[in-house]
Amino acid sequence: MLALLLTVPVVGLAGPLLRLAGGEEAVTLAATPYMQVAMLALIPGSLAWILSGALRSLGHARTPLVATVITVIVESLVAYGLVFGVGPLPQLGVVGAAWALVIANVLKVALLAYQIYGPRQLAALALPARAAWRTITGPLLSISAPLAFTEFAWSLGAFCTPPCSPGWAPPRWRPARLWARWRAFLSWARSA
Repeated sequence: MLALLLTVPVVGLAGPLLRLAGGEEAVTLAATPYMQVAMLALIPGSLAWILSGALRSLGHARTPLVATVITVIVESLVAYGLVFGVGPLPQLGVVGAAWALVIANVLKVALLAYQIYGPRQLAALALPARAAWRTITGPLLSISAPLAFTEFAWSLGAFCTPPCSPGWAPPRWRPARLWARWRAFLSWARSA
């Protein structure tokens, strides 16, 4: 669910987000469709992380490794084919690499789900009773919320470090320019 909540706005706001980050116009034009397609991989990617964790907790740690190796090989081959238009595959350029990422993540989810719910039946899909949700989500949130905040803080720090390094950053990345871009983005977001 969280992956869906993150995917939809980023797909819709990919261009403004890349401009806010200070990307050159030519780079932003090329990166926007890539980012829009690549974000679609977040949903199956999140499911793959969950299924990998489930397999590891069931004592099948090698299965996610094998699925990852297979999907990395498939992604590499499909990306090459879609970027350059090899054989029957269309030449999509940079966006082809994003589609390869989506295809690889969907394949990984399918492989892992088959291992768990297929003939081996390592687990059954069952939601807890509605009354039990509160007892489950309370401890889960107390563990995951600090982790999510930490990841957000690290990402924000990584995003803000280059603009705050005057000796390293080009002029368009300096703090005053970044602040102006942020205000312009907020103004645009309010008007949209």
